[in-house]
Amino acid sequence: MFKISLSFILLFLTTGSFADELPVKWSGNIYKVIFDYKKEFRKFSKELCQPGDEKKYWELLRNYHGQGYYLPQLNDDIDRKAIKKNLHHFQKKINYIAGLHNTLLNQKNFPNFKLMHNEMEQIINELLNYKKLYRQELIPSKKAKIKLESSRTLLKLKKQFKIFMDQVFFLKSYNFPNDYLAYREEFEKYKYDPEHIDKHKANTTYFFRKIVEDGAHDPNHTRGDKFMRMALDTLYLNIQKEKDFLSEEVRYDYEWIDSSIERMLNRGRAVQLARIKEWLNRTKKTYEFYQELLKTKSQKKARYLVKKENENSQLLKEFVYRKQGEVYNYWANKSELHRALFVLDTILVNEVGVIDGKFGLERKSVAYVVFNRFFDDYYNQLNHDQYILPYISDEIDTSEKKWLNVLFKTGEFSFTYHYISAVVKTFCPDMSRRGKSVRAENLKIILKALKQYEPKKFPAFRYFSRISMNGKIDMSSVWTGYERLPEMVGYESSQQQKLMRYYLADEFKFLYSFKDDKGTVFSVVEIDDETYSMRWEKGKPKFYDYRNPHLFAYFSRKK
Repeated sequence: MFKISLSFILLFLTTGSFADELPVKWSGNIYKVIFDYKKEFRKFSKELCQPGDEKKYWELLRNYHGQGYYLPQLNDDIDRKAIKKNLHHFQKKINYIAGLHNTLLNQKNFPNFKLMHNEMEQIINELLNYKKLYRQELIPSKKAKIKLESSRTLLKLKKQFKIFMDQVFFLKSYNFPNDYLAYREEFEKYKYDPEHIDKHKANTTYFFRKIVEDGAHDPNHTRGDKFMRMALDTLYLNIQKEKDFLSEEVRYDYEWIDSSIERMLNRGRAVQLARIKEWLNRTKKTYEFYQELLKTKSQKKARYLVKKENENSQLLKEFVYRKQGEVYNYWANKSELHRALFVLDTILVNEVGVIDGKFGLERKSVAYVVFNRFFDDYYNQLNHDQYILPYISDEIDTSEKKWLNVLFKTGEFSFTYHYISAVVKTFCPDMSRRGKSVRAENLKIILKALKQYEPKKFPAFRYFSRISMNGKIDMSSVWTGYERLPEMVGYESSQQQKLMRYYLADEFKFLYSFKDDKGTVFSVVEIDDETYSMRWEKGKPKFYDYRNPHLFAYFSRKK
């Protein structure tokens, strides 16, 4: 049996370092290379995505989720103490949601979004202007005065945002304002930190999170607003922390919240009342479920539910990791180039999509992260306890299949988890016209990146998208062994003359500034509703396409 060989054990004892060579070489006509790979990929899809596979996955996933209630487990039973410690929140939450419904029902006027928006927008623009003036001013005494005025205006922002929140009170979370980052850090400590691991405390913390990380739906249980409610909590707390000048994070998140609330209010009072009623009824049912579960006579039922949940979880795991094993076996026996293209395209499709536009710069950077991991002994080997291992052929030495290990290593790419629905695309890829178009675009990006790869210029091993997180929290604080890399700029804008005219006429918003990896200072400006990075070059402003760090930020290991 090969599986994980002694060579891996020896490799794992060393710290990975960057190699000078390319991760995989290719030559010839790029379109011929893509054509050959796509031919192999079609065979893969036809062979591994059998009729009924996707249907089977969705059925197993539904069974896995069961009734949708979280069951904290301890020693093959329900963790009753974790439920009891949090049970009082349900009655409070029911009273809170009922209060929202009654207040909105009896309120004479529904919030006027335009008025709310204009009042907030005026203050935001004032604060942005103070940032701009402060950056342009050279005299220290005048800079100090500008900072003082900005600080005073921040107090107005804090006061106005409280008024804003009071007007849309029915969009607040239970227990508002929640510090979701603190909750997450506490859970991570009890779940993973060797010095603090405590299964019961982790259960208790997670149960509480399930109570507060919640929101309303339409009566047909669609269009949930949990993400928006959680973002409101985070924004409120961050605004209260603002000092001297408006931070870019608060500005960016407010813009998103502003447009989200506009869409909500445009649906009208009756829709919001119906949504709150759905939330109230669902919370009551959840409370009744846990009350019943804690009764002495329900102990047998509780053990049955745990047993059933574990069985459903096991069935889902077996199906998913068996299919992933088939994927591993298939590509392990193909050329290294095709193996690399499969891994990289699969990661780009699921991690980036096409959110980075026509130039694909984030896809290129994520590809570089994968290249770096390919050369790193931690990332390019499977863990000994991975679920996929029993389904990999005994004829395959996994220590040699670094590309596939980078993809399937536990804990690195969430879309490979059995309970994340995107996992189905690892063995049943999107073969629609759009899917093929994105794949063709990705392959060109990947192949060009392979030719241009210089590891020491971009030493990133991880990346993070804050805006995709519930509550828009910055989870990078949990990565203690990594540090954030400087922001990057895109390509030179093709509209230099137009942008220069706007800039020199002072018709722009200054958002913030940053230094790139060479120490060059860039200003981030908004001109004609578009955002650009700008630097001075030979006495003139030069503009670059903006790379949004809220979408992707990159991290290297701490030295």
